[in-house]
Amino acid sequence: MTKNKIRLFSLTQIFAVIFWLIVWFVTSRIINQELILSSPLEVLRKIEEYIKEADFWKTVLYSFTKISSGFLLAILLGTVLAVLSYRYEIVKILLNPLITVIKSVTVASLIMLFLVWFQPERLSIIISIFMAFPIIYTNVLKGLQEVDKNLLEMAKIFRITILKKIVYIYVSQVMPYFESAGTSALGLAWKAGIAAEVIGLPKGSIGESLYESKIYLNTENLFSWTIVIIILGYISEKIFLYIIRYCIAKIMGDTYEY
Repeated sequence: MTKNKIRLFSLTQIFAVIFWLIVWFVTSRIINQELILSSPLEVLRKIEEYIKEADFWKTVLYSFTKISSGFLLAILLGTVLAVLSYRYEIVKILLNPLITVIKSVTVASLIMLFLVWFQPERLSIIISIFMAFPIIYTNVLKGLQEVDKNLLEMAKIFRITILKKIVYIYVSQVMPYFESAGTSALGLAWKAGIAAEVIGLPKGSIGESLYESKIYLNTENLFSWTIVIIILGYISEKIFLYIIRYCIAKIMGDTYEY
């Protein structure tokens, strides 16, 4: 993508955000009831107040650490099991029912079930793992299965080492699937993780703050924390993509652009 196209894309995204902020503002003025729909200006003022408080950053760090930990563990688990399923058919057969069940069961059901088994403090980590794992596993396995067989045959003929085969054939061809899976799984991990906090109410979490805002009918706080969650999810995605592309570029040199 050229610099001009990137600039144009960025401008269109900014325009889209501004458009919906205007729609939000106009709608809040028409309704004219802060209890139902807070103005975006009031929400931004509330966020500005939050960022000056130490407790706000502790809450953000708590939830960010828990959900990110669950996501990273899901990546590790999903990738390892995908490789094993690609290598051994029996592993794939045994995992298929589990993947199907996890995909079918609702997030709320899993949260309530895990709340019986685990402490609320661990709930967001576990639910993030379970929600992100199937996406990582399925996409990585699909990427491995789509690896060009001609390249593998050529590597065998020329006696390419296993390490080079992994780096220059498997990794390069699986990466698009992995990136797509990672971004999708990360968004789902945040949604499920926050939902787990709202139900489990671990002390000092974003979910607890959301629940309290709802209990006290504080719509302004509710919108403020929602915006914070959106920003955290966006930042997490950009960090994930940058780290993955940077690491692969270092491993593969000039053959991979990030």
